Amino acid sequence: MAITTRSSTSVKPVRDLERFDIKQVSDSEQENNKKVLKSDKERRWAALSVSVRRTETQ
Repeated sequence: MAITTRSSTSVKPVRDLERFDIKQVSDSEQENNKKVLKSDKERRWAALSVSVRRTETQ
């Protein structure tokens, strides 16, 4: 019981912060952030697929 209440209280302020940041950031900055996130995800997937291929060939 104590664990669940602790986690819910620690998660809530983070969500509020994110909501506040999004309001403050301009549209163009948001677009740039999305592009960065997307390319970062693609890089991770590429690295993942390479490592998977390596394990398959061994």
